[in-house]
Amino acid sequence: MKRFSASLTRWVLPVSTLILLVVLPAVPALAQQMPVTTDSDEARALFEEGLRATANVDRAKARARFDAALEKDPNLAVAHVWRASVSPPAERAEHLQMAQAHAGQASEAEQKLIAAFGAFAAGDRDRELEILNGLAQEYPGDSYLQHFRGVRYYGAERYDEAAAAFNQAIAIDPDFEPAYNMLGYTAFAQGDNAGAEKALKTYQRLAPDDPNPYDSLGELYLRTGRYDEATAEFEKALARDPEFEVSANNLVWVQVEKSNQQFEQHFAQQDAGAMASLYGPGGMLLPAGSEPIEGADAITAYWKSGFDAGLASVDLETDEVLSRDDLAYEMGHYTIKTAGGDVADTGKYIVIWGKDGDAWQMYRDIWNSSRAPEMDAQN
Repeated sequence: MKRFSASLTRWVLPVSTLILLVVLPAVPALAQQMPVTTDSDEARALFEEGLRATANVDRAKARARFDAALEKDPNLAVAHVWRASVSPPAERAEHLQMAQAHAGQASEAEQKLIAAFGAFAAGDRDRELEILNGLAQEYPGDSYLQHFRGVRYYGAERYDEAAAAFNQAIAIDPDFEPAYNMLGYTAFAQGDNAGAEKALKTYQRLAPDDPNPYDSLGELYLRTGRYDEATAEFEKALARDPEFEVSANNLVWVQVEKSNQQFEQHFAQQDAGAMASLYGPGGMLLPAGSEPIEGADAITAYWKSGFDAGLASVDLETDEVLSRDDLAYEMGHYTIKTAGGDVADTGKYIVIWGKDGDAWQMYRDIWNSSRAPEMDAQN
């Protein structure tokens, strides 16, 4: 399990049960949705498309739709605030300021939503959730509002409350596919892998032409070591949108995980030569307290010296992989143990990977211990 910790904390209801809630009757028609203050039907339609794209984690499409809506109605404050939510940091503050500047022309509910985003930007998560919960009570029939509230609870690792909000969105609209996506992630965070898979397959069924459902299921398979299935899902996502960068990056992540798995196996087998073969031409180690170690023979000798010193196993946990063209960067943590099972060292590492044909190989490998250095005794 890599990026996410699969804690086994208790659910109020497991996701496998939560999914059954879709058979509940929808919220009564009297339940209202939040207003969108604009005189332009075109701006309203574009805004709604942007909202859907935001919920489906298609940020590029969301930005384009919100920008188009703002061209039709520059005073559409709520479009600015949602545009801020999908913007890179350099643009986020600008759009939040624009939303606040136009808030006087918006409804009271929209002003509250802008205030919630402002609280989040200021780091006041409790105030943001207080506002969102109030809006959810005021507009219980707004699936986007319920979903967004769930996303914020998920980000705060309050998974029971997140699941309740996502299920409220589903009760409003049984075909609201983004809620199944987040139910899948919430289940995984709670250690319910079967429930996560069921939710994400429902997401695929409801949005078969979108890339994100396949990427989400692929990510579940990646995190649980089902690498071939993960690859197949990421390829399905890219078949639907060749520009879906997250899936292209995740395909590289799969290759990195496979190579790391081989590295761990060769380490356990004390096969320094096989470990050295995972480094590409010009591959180099950069250990602390040493000059760079380059070339297959030198890398083999280095790892063999570790085995001679009693090292027996290594566990690699990848935290992040970012790729562009034929280069990739990986950051993670390691734990090295002796034959007796004692921890010899723990620390963090960065590897720069290079692509050689269809294979990814280590190009630069640098790490350092997280243990405090031993200090000479003071006289």
